[in-house]
Amino acid sequence: MAGGAPAAFAGGLFAAVLALAALAPLKTVEVVELARPRTSFGDGLRYVHSQPALVRELLTFTVVSLVVLNFGTLVPLAVDAWYDNDPRVLGAANIALGIGALVGGVLLATAKAHVSRARRAALVGLAAAGSVLALRGQGIVAFLILLSILGCARLIYTTTVQVAVVTGTVPEHRGKVAALYAMAFNGTTSVGSLLTAAIVAWAGVAAGLIVTAVVSAGAALVRDKDAPIQRPAVVAEPGRGRLHQ
Repeated sequence: MAGGAPAAFAGGLFAAVLALAALAPLKTVEVVELARPRTSFGDGLRYVHSQPALVRELLTFTVVSLVVLNFGTLVPLAVDAWYDNDPRVLGAANIALGIGALVGGVLLATAKAHVSRARRAALVGLAAAGSVLALRGQGIVAFLILLSILGCARLIYTTTVQVAVVTGTVPEHRGKVAALYAMAFNGTTSVGSLLTAAIVAWAGVAAGLIVTAVVSAGAALVRDKDAPIQRPAVVAEPGRGRLHQ
């Protein structure tokens, strides 16, 4: 904002250098390769079909990704409608989302919480913050605070779903399930951006936020009534304290 595009690119480069420097002290992670039989994509789909809880998790996540997680489209539209497309507000909004994501990451890394409870709490946070933002989001302070809550809830939700569907899958199908998760996350959010833009163009930014809040609340009400996702056995290696599949 202050120095124009050259200063912005220089700041991005500096942040990238800091990120690389943060990785330098990390020790090499030991990777244990397991002998796994070759499987086809059809085998992976049959495995997913045999796990009702996994099917429900992926379908719910796909719907939420399609409608709710389009902040890359919804936030600029809100800034355009409420703040005359002020680039300073857009920059501050992205910072607020980033700060919220940072807080969510710290919470996940330090707090002791059950995955399903954390996932439901994140959906409730998305629904509540989206509703309040639709009604009271035209004040800059409230706008930025609510965006930080949305950023925190989004990171917690996407991370807990990924943990549930990937670590709860047997090793020979884990890559295929991870691919399905990535398709749901990256693919549907791009398609959902068109849906979000259409809703905002038709009924306004508040309507787009209300739709995201309703879908988040509905996803939070989806109960784990089926058997949990089948988890592979984990055993400790004697004398070393490491966990192996």
